[in-house]
Amino acid sequence: MITLIHKTRRWLPQLRESLRRKDAQTKRDRQLTLKIANALEMALKPNEAESLSFYVREGSVTVFGTTCQPANRAFVLELVRRVPGVREVNDYIRTVAYEEVF
Repeated sequence: MITLIHKTRRWLPQLRESLRRKDAQTKRDRQLTLKIANALEMALKPNEAESLSFYVREGSVTVFGTTCQPANRAFVLELVRRVPGVREVNDYIRTVAYEEVF
């Protein structure tokens, strides 16, 4: 599982470590994870990804966390859907009031 943390890119070392480990994910899933992480990093400003995580298994991507704006939620889901190799996206993102996130 990869976690994007608000206003920081602390998740990149976690991603790199995950890619080095021999865990339950296949090589294809690990490559897809990297593609998704790069796409999100390039497309989102730090304040747009309040608290998001995603997990890839056999091309199925589960995205969960919280966001303050429905538009950010829709943007993230569409961005993930467009990454080559993604077969399906499972949406577990909650839209909450700004005060609940911070």
